[in-house]
Amino acid sequence: MVIDKAIAGRFISEYKKFLLAIYRPDPALPEPQRVIEKLAAARTRFVSNRGLLDEYLRDLEDGTESIDRQIILAIRSLEFSRWVYLRDLKSYSIFLEVGGEYGYGILGLNDEIKAITGGPGVFLESGVVVLDNQYVCDGLIATAVYLGRNMRNSWNELYKELKQSGNFKVHPLR
Repeated sequence: MVIDKAIAGRFISEYKKFLLAIYRPDPALPEPQRVIEKLAAARTRFVSNRGLLDEYLRDLEDGTESIDRQIILAIRSLEFSRWVYLRDLKSYSIFLEVGGEYGYGILGLNDEIKAITGGPGVFLESGVVVLDNQYVCDGLIATAVYLGRNMRNSWNELYKELKQSGNFKVHPLR
């Protein structure tokens, strides 16, 4: 349950380039050593200041680098939240927003979500983007905590309710 490899590669390349361009170390914290930590910190910065994408694009307007508009639209659609990754179905993974108001059928980029988290039934923080008319996890997953059986049962009931009410979506434009 992953998106097309070519699209995933384009997204990863442009998203990483964007996040590294806006990354600024937090002087109150130790400097992250791993690139993934820098990417996650930059994503947090972007979520708190969406104008950073416009600034990034203005810097690229000199024409020295190409801009992949489809990927820029995906980055602009980023929704960072706390999710419950409930389980996998044949064609997507179930992500429910922890407030219980809605959920999405999610695809991974290069790896299925369960390969990143170690399995379903997890409370996590991650970004979700709209890419190629699919909801896709941005691959930067933090704070994974496994849910017990009773919690999973409760979330499964919520999933059924959201699906029945139309608040669970698999394709953004349908």
